[in-house]
Amino acid sequence: MLFSDEKCFFSKGFCGRVWVRREKGGALNSENCVDKVPCPVKVNMWACFSAAGQGYMHNFNENMDSQLYSKIFKDNAAASADEVLPES
Repeated sequence: MLFSDEKCFFSKGFCGRVWVRREKGGALNSENCVDKVPCPVKVNMWACFSAAGQGYMHNFNENMDSQLYSKIFKDNAAASADEVLPES
């Protein structure tokens, strides 16, 4: 059996919300403000693995959709299965 998953990795920068507790009227105090890089570098990775070992890894810059997932899976899963999975 071969498992696969994808993950996004972000470099330094702001990704998501930061919640800050503050006193009433203190919204713009410097200790309540967060400096942020609006667009951090993002690396997307797809990889597969099994109990017998790790398969191929593929990095991409596009947003994942069904067409991209199908292409990555078709290009990498069969070759990984041939290398990693024992023949029965």
